[in-house]
Amino acid sequence: RAFILHKADPVPNGLRALPVFYACTVGINLFSIMYTGAPLLGFDKLPLWGTILISVGCAVFCALIVWFFVCPRMKRKIERCGGGENSLIQTWRFGGSSREREASQRGLERGNQHR
Repeated sequence: RAFILHKADPVPNGLRALPVFYACTVGINLFSIMYTGAPLLGFDKLPLWGTILISVGCAVFCALIVWFFVCPRMKRKIERCGGGENSLIQTWRFGGSSREREASQRGLERGNQHR
C-alpha cells in the first residue's frame, strides 16, 4: 500500500509491481495444482523439487511476458487516456467509450469550477 497506492502518481510503481503480482499468482496456483498431484496428468509422480522448479520457472516466464508485453501496452493505454492518476480513475469509474469518458470529464471539470 505504501509503495503504490499512497504515491502522488501510483501508475509507474504499479506497473513495476505488476509482473511480481502475476508471477506470485501463477507460481502459487501452479504449485498447488502440481503438489496435490493430479494423477490423470502424472503430477503425482513428480518429486517435490521438480514441482518447485517447474512452478518457479513458469512464474519467472510469466513475469517476463508481463514485463515485456503487458506493461508496455498498459502504459500506452494509460498515456492515451491522459496519463495521470485522475484520468485512470475516471476511466475505471465511468467505463464506456472515449467519447463518454470525455463528456464525463467535462462534466466533472464544470462541477469543480462552480465550487
